[in-house]
Amino acid sequence: MALQGDTAALRICIDRCIPALKTVEQTVDVELTPNGEPREMSGRILNRMYHGEIDPETAQKMINAIARKVSIDELAELYERLEKLEASNQGM
Repeated sequence: MALQGDTAALRICIDRCIPALKTVEQTVDVELTPNGEPREMSGRILNRMYHGEIDPETAQKMINAIARKVSIDELAELYERLEKLEASNQGM
């Protein structure tokens, strides 16, 4: 049926002959520190990816994690500054 143009039959044949890729969790040894410079840490990750030591999906996840930490740190800093401003305004 696939040879006669039935696309559903063709899909079944392809699925049986070429199995779907399975995601493999990857352990990555990259020096990252909680208070490290985000640009430097991202650069290390990208460098390892360019050399084939980290797959692009893992590199993206790691860089996204760094970006989220930066956002959280920025929000915490803004919150602290706002608290200080409010405290100084109450004293006036």
